[in-house]
Amino acid sequence: MGGKGFKLTYRLKEVQEFQRQTYNRSFQTGPFGGAVAELSCQTRAAFALRFARPFFRVLDMGCGDGTITKKVAEHVREITALDISEKAIEIALRFNMYPKIQYLNIPVEDYQPDKPFNIVLMFEVVEHLYNPAAVFKKVYSLLDKEGIVIISTPNFMRLTRRIKLAPGIRHIRKVLGKDSWRINIDHIKEYTRTELKSLLCQCGFKIIARAGAIIWTDTIGGNLLRNCMSLQRLNFNIGSLFPQIAGAMFIAARKI
Repeated sequence: MGGKGFKLTYRLKEVQEFQRQTYNRSFQTGPFGGAVAELSCQTRAAFALRFARPFFRVLDMGCGDGTITKKVAEHVREITALDISEKAIEIALRFNMYPKIQYLNIPVEDYQPDKPFNIVLMFEVVEHLYNPAAVFKKVYSLLDKEGIVIISTPNFMRLTRRIKLAPGIRHIRKVLGKDSWRINIDHIKEYTRTELKSLLCQCGFKIIARAGAIIWTDTIGGNLLRNCMSLQRLNFNIGSLFPQIAGAMFIAARKI
């Protein structure tokens, strides 16, 4: 189960360079906007803040434009925020600078800090990792005793994919030349809830909380519906009620 993206015949540096170029293009026009982007940031920050404390040191792996980083930074002692994209860091420094944040342009695999963290944030990161087990083992070493990793990632078995996999619809899509198992081109792998739990447990973590958000992830109606705040708020809230089929899954896991 799970999505198939890059073949691991590629080298890590080749994947990193592809991702760097992809995200540099994504951030050309500034921070992501619209109702979906705003609610995505709100829900992820709210989940993280359930575990944050004012004295915590936090590492944000794959910080993007820094919107979530800044929301969390207002409630903790300090944050170190990493991103592989130079453009993302440029946007973060321009729009989401905050005294408690240090932004660094560096791939998560290459980061070597000198002090442990209380929390590591990995929002929309794990699906991009070339070797997720190696990164989670590194995260384990970066956390202090009983430290927590907080993850958000696409749920591979979200409602929209389950619909696409229904026998009749799957056949129609096949006739139309559409792949029901397809994932985003820059995603190396998308995970089911069971797969991600298993991976974390193998790397020394115990799940302490799970949640979800957004029930309908496919775009119907283009930007008109994606930018309708009232409709998207309902969309996100329904996802939180049914996390097993939500489009985004949130997991908090503690070192054991």
